Amino acid sequence: MNRNFINKYRRAKMEDFIIPANGQNDDRGVFKYSMPVNAHIFEFLKTYLYGIHKKVLKNEELEVLFFHALKNDIAPVISQYTISYEDENGLAKIDDWFIHSKIKYKNENYFISLVIVKDMDRIIYNFNVLGESLSDVNPKKLAEVLIEESIKNSIYNGKILKLISKPRSFMPDLDEESPDSLEFEIIKSLNNTAMEDIILPQEIKEKLNIFVKAVLRYNEIRKPLRYILSGLPGSGKTKIVKGIANACAGKATIILTNAGNLPLNMLFSFANMFEPCIICIDDLDIAIRERHETHPRMLSSFLEHLDGFIKNNVFLLATVNNKRILDFAASRPGRFDYIIDLETLTKKDYFEIVKLNTKDEKILELFKNDDVLDALVAKKAVGAFLVNLIKQIELIKKLNSGADFSAKDLLNLIKQNYESFYKDKGKSDIGFYSEDL
Repeated sequence: MNRNFINKYRRAKMEDFIIPANGQNDDRGVFKYSMPVNAHIFEFLKTYLYGIHKKVLKNEELEVLFFHALKNDIAPVISQYTISYEDENGLAKIDDWFIHSKIKYKNENYFISLVIVKDMDRIIYNFNVLGESLSDVNPKKLAEVLIEESIKNSIYNGKILKLISKPRSFMPDLDEESPDSLEFEIIKSLNNTAMEDIILPQEIKEKLNIFVKAVLRYNEIRKPLRYILSGLPGSGKTKIVKGIANACAGKATIILTNAGNLPLNMLFSFANMFEPCIICIDDLDIAIRERHETHPRMLSSFLEHLDGFIKNNVFLLATVNNKRILDFAASRPGRFDYIIDLETLTKKDYFEIVKLNTKDEKILELFKNDDVLDALVAKKAVGAFLVNLIKQIELIKKLNSGADFSAKDLLNLIKQNYESFYKDKGKSDIGFYSEDL
């Protein structure tokens, strides 16, 4: 087992990463081995052993002879394990705190126990390996093999995940956040948003395609990229993130989150278990603003992960509404590879967006009108506004039993919406760019 494999989990403190402990030795090897692991590794190990036991996973060198839960540590009675989630491949999330298993690895028998222990106000996740005989494959080596395989075969590997914020009774120091505070929802669909359905200048599409190719060919290239997508609300940032996520689905683990509650250390250490992995942070400018407006520990932690002081191989895709309020040190070249500005749309772009969002020939004809397109260009309407405009036209036509809706009617509708969204001079509202920014 490569020593670098274990070293990649040793970052800042004991609770977050794998730390060897309690090995008992003699001249021939290690007979038993115990180590604390983080909450995610604990869950991955249960899933992996269950998958081998149920033969939904295969390892020619490994056989799980039995897999049981124990009711508790006071009365260790064998019971049926509890499954809270099962994916399409038959891999399951096991809820029990105590798992006892017997395995055969390279023709030697071992007992595996996974036990959660409460110590004062801390929770410790113990992983124990006990060998029936002294062999060349000692329990320490086996523990490392099982951890590596459990990560590769995790229910999260290659999935699109959404980070769920958990309520907290207090605000912990950022460096003291426990990995069990992270919870993820597996996202099965992002509305089939495809990169080819996103209307963008060719130069921007080429940059985005470089990002996607770097993910898909990661094993060959091994150069993670970091992009910032900058543009006002409605300019298509979220759609681009969804398009990239769909293009990389199944080939990378993708984590969707927002900047409102970023447990940075735990998030990056979790992401770094998977290769490749993309962290998508929406509205980064909420958390990483100009230095005097940002929590110093948050900014320091973010810079450490970007600089490589804490080594990681994570792709980063961040969106901001205004790149000018980002901390300069956090967004400089070297920490990010590209800042992509989503500029105003052209007349041709507007019509292409309409074609993607309606098949109604009469509506398509309305947007061939130069006066309509010129009005949209003059007001610098963004894509989200245009999609909403199409929705309103379709609704008006249905409510009026398919009555004609003219270009003049559309110009009035654009004017009404403009005045509704764009209330204060100098203020950028959803739907339009402001000339006074």
